Amino acid sequence: MKITKSGRHRLIATACAALALGQGNAVAAQPLEPAASHIERTGATQGLSRMPTPLGNAEIDYPDLAKRAGMGGRVTIAVFVDESGRPTKTQVASREPMFLDIFDDASRRAAMGIRYTPGLDENGKPTAMWVNQPFRYALHGETPPRCTVNTAAHYPEAARAAGTEAVVGVFVNLDANGWPAKSGMAIVGRTPTNASLFDEPAKAALLKIRCRPANRGGLNVPSVAVVDIAFTPPVDKLPETPAQD
Repeated sequence: MKITKSGRHRLIATACAALALGQGNAVAAQPLEPAASHIERTGATQGLSRMPTPLGNAEIDYPDLAKRAGMGGRVTIAVFVDESGRPTKTQVASREPMFLDIFDDASRRAAMGIRYTPGLDENGKPTAMWVNQPFRYALHGETPPRCTVNTAAHYPEAARAAGTEAVVGVFVNLDANGWPAKSGMAIVGRTPTNASLFDEPAKAALLKIRCRPANRGGLNVPSVAVVDIAFTPPVDKLPETPAQD
């Protein structure tokens, strides 16, 4: 079954209505983090003496749905910066959580509004190139929930022979103590996309743990979260080495 962006956002909107979260958190313009060191060069053999660096702050439009859900995250946008330091196109490079795409559009708009110092080639000449620009989203006075899931006991037997690795994104409602609720739990993404045999093990593993609850104004509160649950093939126990005389 294909998991759509609109379907993910409907889940969050429904959960927000159920939790009746307020919208009183103030969101200010956030300072940009330095551009990441990894750059994809546009020239095949051209070296670089300076990569583009952002000027000033980014005006970030915090999505209303994310504010109501108390959600935070981090999105890294790949930005193509021309010779004058202007961004001309963008694409999403990565997210944390991986399947929380609610911040994608706001991040791409913010990236297009940044001016950069131009990148320079090895001769000091301005040159166009790709650069990764991260954006972090966090509400003032609020700490989002955090879930650390151990999947060792939940790796599906059917995947063992192939040694498949997978990551499954699970949408979950959490109570004020950080306990996940089975009701409303849903798969919102997976990689590889056809690894659906990991869906139920991911839910089962999440229901076995207690998350760090969301905190607002010093109080733990109910919340929603998208949790990335990673599966790696279990390492079989090695035979014991015979004792040496």
